[in-house]
Amino acid sequence: MQAFRQIHRSRARANRCRAPADGSPTRDPVGLTNVTEETTQLSLPSRVESIDEAARAAAEAARHAGLGDDALFGLDMAVREAVTNAVLHGNRRDDAKPVEISFATQGGEFVVTVRDRGEGFDPASVADPTAEENLLK
Repeated sequence: MQAFRQIHRSRARANRCRAPADGSPTRDPVGLTNVTEETTQLSLPSRVESIDEAARAAAEAARHAGLGDDALFGLDMAVREAVTNAVLHGNRRDDAKPVEISFATQGGEFVVTVRDRGEGFDPASVADPTAEENLLK
C-alpha cells in the first residue's frame, strides 16, 4: 500500500490579548504565545516510519503555536510514545488501519489527540501500574 498523508488545517477565531507596555509577548502557564486557534489533522499509515513523521508534524505545529524548547522536548517524547503504541499495539502495523493525529490550540492549550483502529481494552481490567507491587513489572 502506498504511504499517504492528509493534512487539514483550520483556523478559528483569533485570541486577541493586550501586550504589556514593554511590548513583550504575553505567555500563559503552558508556554503558548498569543496565537490563532488552529487544528492540524494527519492520517498516517500504521508503519514505524510514521512515528518520525508524526513527531516532525507535532514540532512544527507546536512551534507555530509558540511553545518553548522545554515543552517541545516533552511533546516530542509524548507524541512518539503515543504513535508507537497506536502503530504497534493498536493497529498491529496493519497499513489498512490509519493512525489519526490532531494538534490543536484551544483556549491557551496545545492539545494532541492520537487515535488508532485497534480493538481496544477495558482499562478497569488492567492492574494499576502505579501500585507499589506493579512498579517494577
